[in-house]
Amino acid sequence: MEDISQAEFEGRFDALAAKALTAQCNSENRVHLNRLKLSQSAMVTLGMSIKQIAFEYGLEEFEVKKEFARASVHVVSGDLIFVFESDSLDADCIVVIPAGYWKYIDEPDAVQ
Repeated sequence: MEDISQAEFEGRFDALAAKALTAQCNSENRVHLNRLKLSQSAMVTLGMSIKQIAFEYGLEEFEVKKEFARASVHVVSGDLIFVFESDSLDADCIVVIPAGYWKYIDEPDAVQ
């Protein structure tokens, strides 16, 4: 077994978790954004994610927003998963909105 730092381990774990999550996102669980209502907290999470991605990779926010607009949206185990490929990063970016912070527009349940 190789000796790696905690940060490197966490990075590898995050990469594996992201690959596993992306693999669960397929055409069967894809939804259209216009069918969904997001809570205020979810909207803030999306905005902060865009800012964080832009900051971490030295991109302008508008570049990330443009790519994020092409995101595929999936429902996996009740969570809403946004997956978008970044041409600028040559990577997939994933944002997860937990169940309870979104709903289908035609559902009466309130979001948090």
